[in-house]
Amino acid sequence: MRVLPIAIAAAVLLAAGAATAAAPASVAGTWDIDTVTVGRTIKIECKLTQTGAALGGICGLAGATGDGLSPIADTVDGSSAKWNYEAKLGTNTLKIAFDGQVSSPTAMSGTMDNTGNKSAFTAAKRP
Repeated sequence: MRVLPIAIAAAVLLAAGAATAAAPASVAGTWDIDTVTVGRTIKIECKLTQTGAALGGICGLAGATGDGLSPIADTVDGSSAKWNYEAKLGTNTLKIAFDGQVSSPTAMSGTMDNTGNKSAFTAAKRP
């Protein structure tokens, strides 16, 4: 019977592929984010928490407290980090989404989507 050896070979190949998958980058900590959106320079502060690939935390404009901070949740996949949150601006709710690439333990850059307005961002992790 050749079925058993083929099944074993397939299982070994699957296990080897899973073992070579990139571990999620470590992004836990406080990040200072700079971007220009809708013609305005914006500074955002995100305090990210991470358990494996799961990302959590809070974000808001730099220096914001209390109601100015919004919870975030999303994922880290290898060096790619994605997260989003909703920010209140008067009576409006803005949907802010980040799609970043971690380039070092203290640097990240990518695209921020501010309710449909996309812009580049850079981020530095605080020591």
